Amino acid sequence: MVKRKSYKKILMPILILMLFLLFGCETTQLAGTEEKKSNSNDIKVQKIDGDDIEEQISKAKLVSTYGDMSTIDEMDIVTFGSYPQSSTYADKLEPIEWIVLERDSKNNRALLLSKYILDNVSFNSEPKECKWKDSELRQWMNQTFYDKAFNENEKNQIVEDSHISDGFRDDKEVDTVTDKVFILSETEAKKYFKRYDMTEENKRLATRATNYAKNVDNNGIKLWVRENTGENTFGITEDGIFYNRIVERYKDEALKFEWCIGNSFYWLRSNGIDLTSVARVNSNGALVRSMSNYSVANCQGGTRPAVWVRYNKEKNNNSEKVIGDFESIKFGKYNQSYNSEKSDWNEDPIEWIILEKDSENKRALIISKYILDVRFNVYKSGEKNTTWENSNIRTWLNNEFYNTAFTEEEKNKIKEVQLVNEDNDDYMTLGGRDTLDKIFLLSISEARKYFSNGDNLGNKDQLVRAGAAKGTQYAEYRKLGKIRKDKQDEYEEWMLENSAYNLRSPGGAQASTAAVGPDAIISTSGNVGSGLNRRGVRPAMWIEYE
Repeated sequence: MVKRKSYKKILMPILILMLFLLFGCETTQLAGTEEKKSNSNDIKVQKIDGDDIEEQISKAKLVSTYGDMSTIDEMDIVTFGSYPQSSTYADKLEPIEWIVLERDSKNNRALLLSKYILDNVSFNSEPKECKWKDSELRQWMNQTFYDKAFNENEKNQIVEDSHISDGFRDDKEVDTVTDKVFILSETEAKKYFKRYDMTEENKRLATRATNYAKNVDNNGIKLWVRENTGENTFGITEDGIFYNRIVERYKDEALKFEWCIGNSFYWLRSNGIDLTSVARVNSNGALVRSMSNYSVANCQGGTRPAVWVRYNKEKNNNSEKVIGDFESIKFGKYNQSYNSEKSDWNEDPIEWIILEKDSENKRALIISKYILDVRFNVYKSGEKNTTWENSNIRTWLNNEFYNTAFTEEEKNKIKEVQLVNEDNDDYMTLGGRDTLDKIFLLSISEARKYFSNGDNLGNKDQLVRAGAAKGTQYAEYRKLGKIRKDKQDEYEEWMLENSAYNLRSPGGAQASTAAVGPDAIISTSGNVGSGLNRRGVRPAMWIEYE
């Protein structure tokens, strides 16, 4: 008797194979989770096509020039690498969006920080003393994250960086480590985001987590997300470090932070109050030295990676400093010499010294050859927190002086540029946020660049002397300070006609400015000698040229 073949045995493997082909591609979903639909608050990531990474960086504004994450223009976002974000599936990679913290043209690199929190990884799994150099988070970022987020071409674009991890205040040991991918330190967060008080600027440091990061299961715990303001508000210690406090009488203050809802906190690589805790950035953008309940083993903090990438778009072989040649131009007019016949001031052509030519962008940086005016209360008098951004002199230069000195045709040639306003490291005074300006004063670093380091750019004595300036007749009429007669023996002959002028960098106190003396010495404190405190104005600007 012939046995019939069992069709069930034949069909079953085929059916299993079909089911695998239909659903197998979804098997990399996070363990214990279901794919969740995005709501209106979830982050949507879109690919920005067209430019390579260096071109994107060159077009983006630095983070210090905008208010908060909601104000960032699409052109200021850099896409580099890919990682799961809007989906909870680990294999659904999407372009990572980054913001630009710094363009370091000297070393041909740029520092990027992810716009969002990308994952939920503990600083260390064991609740014990642990520094960044020994942390499991550092190992994860430079291996697991690095390999998953970047392809080989992108890895070649990443520059290894050696940096320190500033620890808690009593830790005397400083560790230097080298990383491809890292998280910011407390010092770096302060440097790049320039927020030191309870202002809207905190929003620039605060951020949200991606949908993927919010659903990562880290030892049974998910990323903490702020759901309400409640009574939770914030205080500040004497050294400027924020902490949380829950007090009934601060309820009204807490309502100011409704914008925090939906944000999460993320780790910094600095330790907190001791080596068992970690510093973090709170949902309101506050820098916090973590208490013991935010130990290195806490599972609720987010990961916001940072990387240095190769970038040489700003390196311009056609750009040159030319101050040593004393090349000058005349541009605009301003009161300078007195006309006794008319009993009035002559609006003479302003003479400018060319500091740098940028032939690729057809522009040149120029500074007035002479001190043109005297302005009192350069920073706002009596206000401790004044910086270049909200200074009287910046307002005057970009309004009254700009409208008085230049015709409409000349105004069209003046370029609005982004200024980096560095802190004064000698006195720990704050430079404030970076600004966009047409007319400005040089900073400490710019004065050093163009006037003090010119060994290979012509006669050094000429370069140094070009840093000094004498005032016009009009500036002297405006009570420009001069070297006192009883002090003239302390100066060389060529210095005697010169006066001091202001820089835009802060001086020894927050309400003062650094300055350049009649001897061309840059005073980071702003103290330039007796009789010279009535300092002058020596405007600078970038202009178009053919």
